[in-house]
Parts: sequence; C-alpha cells; structure tokens
Amino acid sequence: MRNKLLKVKYTLTLLLLILLILVSFPLKLFAQSRSDISNFVTQFYESFLSRSPDSEGLDKWVNDLSSGSKTGAEVVYGFVFSKEFKDRKLSNADFLTVLYRTFFDREPDSNGFNYWLNLLNEGKNREYILSGFTNSTEFVNLCRKYGIEAGYLKGAPKAKEVFAANSITDTIVYADYYPWYDDANWKRGHSNAPYLGLYDSLDPRVLSQHSAWANEYGIDVFKVGYVPQLDDNITRGILNTDLGNTKICLMYDPLVRFITLGKGRPPYNFNDPEIYNTFVNDMNHIADVYFSNPNYFNINGRPVLWIYITRDMTGNWKNAIKEARKNMNDKGYDVYLVGDHIWWDYDYNGIELFDAIGIYSPYPAGPPDLGQFNKNVNVLYSRWYKVVLDAGKDFIPTGMFAYDDRCLIAERRPMPVLSGTKEEMEEMLKIVSQYLDTVNGAENLNQVSLMTFNENQEGSGVEPSQEWGYSRIELIPKYFGNN
Repeated sequence: MRNKLLKVKYTLTLLLLILLILVSFPLKLFAQSRSDISNFVTQFYESFLSRSPDSEGLDKWVNDLSSGSKTGAEVVYGFVFSKEFKDRKLSNADFLTVLYRTFFDREPDSNGFNYWLNLLNEGKNREYILSGFTNSTEFVNLCRKYGIEAGYLKGAPKAKEVFAANSITDTIVYADYYPWYDDANWKRGHSNAPYLGLYDSLDPRVLSQHSAWANEYGIDVFKVGYVPQLDDNITRGILNTDLGNTKICLMYDPLVRFITLGKGRPPYNFNDPEIYNTFVNDMNHIADVYFSNPNYFNINGRPVLWIYITRDMTGNWKNAIKEARKNMNDKGYDVYLVGDHIWWDYDYNGIELFDAIGIYSPYPAGPPDLGQFNKNVNVLYSRWYKVVLDAGKDFIPTGMFAYDDRCLIAERRPMPVLSGTKEEMEEMLKIVSQYLDTVNGAENLNQVSLMTFNENQEGSGVEPSQEWGYSRIELIPKYFGNN
C-alpha cells in the first residue's frame, strides 16, 4: 500500500512539474515578445515625437501589435499623422530626414533624398511618401526583426518608384549558367528546346546572345557551375565573351567533382585526405585562374565564390574551408564565400564560415504544385533569414519556376515535375523579394539568385525557349530592376 502511495505521490509531483514548465514557457516567450514590441514602438516615440513613451500610449500600441489588430505600417502612420508630430511643423527636408533616420538608421543619401524631396515639392502628399518607406525592404526587415507583420499602406508608390528611390540602388541578380553543352550532352536528353537550338557552349553567336539577354533583362552575374574539367569551356567561352554589364562568378560543384573521384553521392567526409586535399587544391586553382579576370564578379574588390551543397559536408570540412580561405587571402584575394547551406533540415552548423548563406535549389522533390511550394519556401526562408542575419551574415534567397528532369530517366530517378502558372511564378518572386538582404559593407546592394539561366535538362531555366518564350526572363526586371 505504501509503495502505491509513493508512486501516486511521485506521479503527481512529476505532473505538477510538467504543468509548471508548460505554463511558464509560453509566459516567458510572451514576455519576451512584448519586450521586443515595446522596443519597436519606443523608437517611434523617440524619433517622431522626440520624447520617451508614456505608459498608457505605449501599452496601447504594444497591445495592438501583439494582438495583430494593427500592422507595423499602421502604427507608423499613427505616429506620423498624430497631432503631436504635425505640431512640430517640419519642413519637407526635415520630414524626410526623420524617415531616413527611423527606417534606415542613417543619414539620407543624396540620390534617394532628392528624389523624394522633388516629389514632395511637386505636390505629392506625405502619406504617399510614407507609404514608399513602409513598403520598402528595409521596413519589412525591421518589422521581421521584432516579429511584427509589416503590413501595407494604401496608395503606395509603384514598385519601380520605390526601387529607384529607396536606399537600395541595385539588386544583384545571379542566374545559374551551364557551359557544358555540345552534341554529346544534348544526346543525354533535354526538357525544353531553347530558341537558339541545341547549341554548342563555345559558339560565339550563342555566347553573344546570352550576354545580350542578360544585359537586357537584368541578370548581373552568370553563376557558372564549376569543376576543373570545365576550365577550357569556361575560359574560352563565357569568360572570354564581351559581357557588357554582366559578370561571371563560379559555383564550385563538390557533387560532380567527388563522384568523378569515385566517392559516390553525398554526404562527403572531409576526414578522407583525398577529398580534403582535392577541395583545397581546387580552391587554389580557382583563385589562380579566375579571380584576376576582368569579367569575374567582385563585391567591393572581393571575388565572389559560391560552394554547392556545403550542407552535405562532414568531418574536417570546416578546417578545409578555413585553409582554402587563408590560401586565397595569401594570394591577395579576400574572397566573398557563399555557402549553399539553406535546407529543410534547418541545420545551421557552419554558417559562421561564410560571408553569405544561400541556396542553389529549394526544391526537395515536392510538392509538385508551385502554389503550395511557394508557401513552403516562405516558411523555409523565414526561419533561415533570422538565423543568418543574427549571425551577421548576408542572406541570398533563390527563386525558381519549374523543374522537370524526366529526360534523364536513363541516368537517374526523376523527381516529381514542378510546374505552375505565370501568376504562381510571380508569387514566387514576391516571396523572394521579402527576404532580400543588404550586403554587409555595401548597404546599397542586395542579392537574389535564380535557378537557372540554362539548365535545359531540368527545365528550370529562364533562357528563352519554345515552351515558354520570354515569359520567364521578362519577370526579372519587373521585380529586381534591370540596372
């Protein structure tokens, strides 16, 4: 009997402890959330009203944001068009300066400032100007930092106007480019028929047209899939082409590289000396052959290098990255390394090694419906975005429209076909646009990647083709500009 009573007592105590944990944990989260929102609102009191918040007013705004009855944009509107702020009787120039300091945490840049000031002086009202700021990427990022829905003010400037006037002067658009096409490669199969036909990647007419399309439709960088076996095709082909305003960078491909070494499919264990040394030697080779070429893309003098599937590296891989970076630095190149690390496992280990975190393809073999896939991608990016920014790294989202590798069924098991309407493709780019992140050390820039320009065996390209014409490539300048 006594043992039974002890068991009952033990069980009740355990249940009580679990209950206390379940109750206290949400309360702590709630308290932290309210504290964050309180900080968000306090900065508006200080910047717009030049005073500390009163407790009654602060509680009201915090409650409105916590409950979701008001968005961040609506709260800002409440401050800017309050009697107290209007009574400050700020000039148009002073009004804009307050907006810049509040939203961008800096003094105005001359181009953006003069653009908005001219609009005000020509008769545009302050509601219109404010909506341009609240609908900016910077404000969306500010709200996301505090866990708040940014919202949207009616009567906003058109996207092109905001793009021209806010602090971002250019979105760097990467598009994956494959330099391996010849008769043998086309015989493997193809998912679409390019307007240029089944071309050779060394054909000067093809290279010239690819360059022309990139310049016309706002592709800033061809991100060239790379293994050393492609050196000849790259150096005699796309790297040796008049690219106009477009540049190239490389995306090193460990998958192809290590398969050719007989290492099979990932993950790749860098405790294997052959894998480790091959990787480090390849990095040295890339620096020696490519970084000094005038067609190679740099950010503030730093050559940009993507590394594919870093998320599938194990063992001593971190030391390999560090050694490769040191070697390139010793050669005089402060490389800007981008790790293809974003994935659905949410494994953030190793992001500290890179300057930016991106993703080649967010498609995990489903769902095949682009509309539902868009929703999943939004969740994927929202979680990675916060972690990457908190780590002080740049975030580079990727947009994709389709996937169809059935033509390679003789070589591998195809993934489900991903397809969608033009409206769903645009929705993908709208989602991606929410996660554009300013570049550390180059705050007038942000970055986005598109999968792909010409992966004609997976049907994911934007290169004009018989199946979709120009409908895909035309979306690039609409959402990211074409400068």
